[in-house]
Amino acid sequence: MKQHKTLQLKAAGFFLLCGALHNRKSSHSGDKKVFARNLKKLTDGKGCDLAVETAGTQVTTVQTIHMAKKGATVVLVGYSKSGEMTLPMSLALDKELTFKTVFRYRHIYPMAIEAVAAGKINLKGIVTDVFGLDEVQKAMDDSVNRKADIVKAVIRIAE
Repeated sequence: MKQHKTLQLKAAGFFLLCGALHNRKSSHSGDKKVFARNLKKLTDGKGCDLAVETAGTQVTTVQTIHMAKKGATVVLVGYSKSGEMTLPMSLALDKELTFKTVFRYRHIYPMAIEAVAAGKINLKGIVTDVFGLDEVQKAMDDSVNRKADIVKAVIRIAE
């Protein structure tokens, strides 16, 4: 059981990172196949239990559906420019995927930066906990078990 849990964390970490890598290398058409193959290898061909899509592109959303295992949950955070995209719904139905969505605002960074620069927003104390990439499970557990104490937990990808 413990080995399976570690495998899930490795797969989830890899998946989140590969979405960011795909955006940087979007001109390399073979990348999505490499990511899918590596994730399948990490999960013994099963795919991931939880897939979080944050880029909002059709390519990464389709990739997310392909990487999710049967019965997985797919969380859509990213928002496409047009608000519409074509997805392999028959594959999603065959896999019995559960889709969850997250509302977020787009293109508010300039307004947020201006508010912080003007002193309208106090950033001190927002990030209450910082975890290393190897502490993902602890970060998740603490975020659930210490809700009253954690305002914002951050997983540091690199030093």
